[in-house]
Amino acid sequence: MKPSINRTIKLFLLGIIILLSTTTTVTALDRDAALEQKCQEKNSFACFTIGEKLRTLDKNNTEALKYYVKACDGGWMTGCTNAGILKTLEGETHGDYQTKMKIWKQAGKYFTKACDAEENNACSNLGVLKYKEGRTSAAKKYYKKACDLGNNLACGLYKNLEK
Repeated sequence: MKPSINRTIKLFLLGIIILLSTTTTVTALDRDAALEQKCQEKNSFACFTIGEKLRTLDKNNTEALKYYVKACDGGWMTGCTNAGILKTLEGETHGDYQTKMKIWKQAGKYFTKACDAEENNACSNLGVLKYKEGRTSAAKKYYKKACDLGNNLACGLYKNLEK
């Protein structure tokens, strides 16, 4: 009799685990669908959140970029910053100098929009981009702005270029 009771308890617990995991999956799917709907309704934070999920959990930078751009277009400046970062990384994968510069120019537009809105990370990243392009004085300008906005890393980069 004991083996039958143990088996029943195990099956019962297995059923609960399956039920809970199914509920979690449905909830995640519902959440994703709700975010997608909000993004389609021009909710820039929802678009940004989808971009974050795609970049961090799904490791899909190509799709994440699309949502960061939507967030940026909707006024969510961290979306602009992240779009710029992904474009910068995309540019670094190209060996062709002209292609790299073209992609970095796109990244610069995203960083500039966010930096103009005083997003300190965008200003710092714009400084990095200008430095990579060999434009040291422009890099210093953006490092200084980021530093003034409270970005300690940019302060260090600015001080290094002042030497």
